[in-house]
Amino acid sequence: MEIFGILAAVAVLVCFLLLRCCWNEIRKLNADKEKWPIVGMLPRLLINSSNVYDYTTQILINNGGTSKFKGPWGPEYRKMFEPLGDGILNSDSDSWREQRRMIQLFMKNSKYRGLVEKTILRKLVRGLFPILDHVSRKEISEIIDMQDVIQRFMYDSICISVLGFDPNCLTIEFPEVTHAKAFDIMGEAVFYRHIVPEFYWKFQKWLQIGEEKRLSGALQIYDQFLYKYISAKREQVLNEKEAADFDLLTAYIRVEMKEHGNSKASNKFLRDTATNLLVAGRDTPGAGLVWFFWLVGKHPLVENKILEEIRAANFLQEKDGKQLRVFSAEEVNSLVYLHAAVCETLRLYPPVHTNHKAAIEEDMLPSGHRVRRKMRVLISFYSMGRMEAIWGKGLPGIQA
Repeated sequence: MEIFGILAAVAVLVCFLLLRCCWNEIRKLNADKEKWPIVGMLPRLLINSSNVYDYTTQILINNGGTSKFKGPWGPEYRKMFEPLGDGILNSDSDSWREQRRMIQLFMKNSKYRGLVEKTILRKLVRGLFPILDHVSRKEISEIIDMQDVIQRFMYDSICISVLGFDPNCLTIEFPEVTHAKAFDIMGEAVFYRHIVPEFYWKFQKWLQIGEEKRLSGALQIYDQFLYKYISAKREQVLNEKEAADFDLLTAYIRVEMKEHGNSKASNKFLRDTATNLLVAGRDTPGAGLVWFFWLVGKHPLVENKILEEIRAANFLQEKDGKQLRVFSAEEVNSLVYLHAAVCETLRLYPPVHTNHKAAIEEDMLPSGHRVRRKMRVLISFYSMGRMEAIWGKGLPGIQA
């Protein structure tokens, strides 16, 4: 029976590889009308996986904004995002509503807002500025990966806010922190599951090969780190005589201990909650900042206007012959042009490019497409930001 299972899996893999080898012939077909038996439009999607967002955008533009993807039954959202556990990004209905309520409650806390401002300032002064200063002082100019720098900045910042722990990824040495690397691999694996068929990544998971083998190793490293830290934080909260420094994990543990006592059963909930907060707090703002600075760098006029607005608001103050950038989160609200530049960045390059939904009941879309119960509906924010029908003509990024 075991041999039969292996042979069947190998046969599936061979079929998939043969399909991939035929991509030159498939490329000649009309992308919008291509439908293959059983696999439907999946081959075309795989071929365009390196340019999947623009490919999807063109299909939607050619079909009036809504298109039906036909192919083999795809994986559920929860399966693709399995590394996130049962956190808010992977929950539905009552569980999602309750988690959202708790997150909003904690984030509206003045202590949390103060922690975020203090953390960002500390990472700027002790992390980002020393790195940029170090690079600029070198006799031979050194090229650094600003995406890596920003990701390190955001990972340190969100770890402090969520866990009360600074992993110090953002230093001149650019250290490789094992749990941070594992965190990256988890994100890559989730994206990988979006691109390949469900049977293919499940086959890899079964044999522990390829991307799924990397994911298993990363999860082991990451969970070992996080569960150890949760246990230590729980003991700290249990034994404290005075209130500990505020962070989201401490706040959640206090609520959990009040409702369930010191039960270790809730550690899984804390792990999933912390993981979802880390993902939301690092990847989305990190990606947004990378695209923002890239776009500003390509448009000097925009950069000058942003600096003029900051100077006009008196946010640049002289002290001991040096310029200090001193402004709070509330003061930033007055920077209208900067706000518009950020919004334009999010239109062109939204960090959350696609939103997954599933129909609870049968419905009919305005386009006339019938949505069956439990059918998946994907909303492409990336594509919507590039549609002339929505934004009109002449805007950057609009594809005619």
